Amino acid sequence: MSGEAYLLFRRFGCLWALPAQHVTAIVPGPTPEIHLRNATVTADEVIGVCQELSRTRSGRTLGAFWPYRCQGLGLFENQPTVVLSPDHVPPLLCKGEP
Repeated sequence: MSGEAYLLFRRFGCLWALPAQHVTAIVPGPTPEIHLRNATVTADEVIGVCQELSRTRSGRTLGAFWPYRCQGLGLFENQPTVVLSPDHVPPLLCKGEP
């Protein structure tokens, strides 16, 4: 378990997490926006903040399919979650459609 809080959100049918301390604002709406210091992430749904997230390193398996840097993989309510690095948000999750 990690003692860090994470903001959980859905995008493209997947569950994603960002360290909550790096979120500067959340703009509600049909397509909510999550503002970070250097990026704006578009979500389909903002789930909320999770205080405890079971997390592990992503390893080589994810790296073979996911070329972006992340902090690891998590498990939230039995759902796999990609824990993103707030300084290296993948462009496909940033504001706008890919």
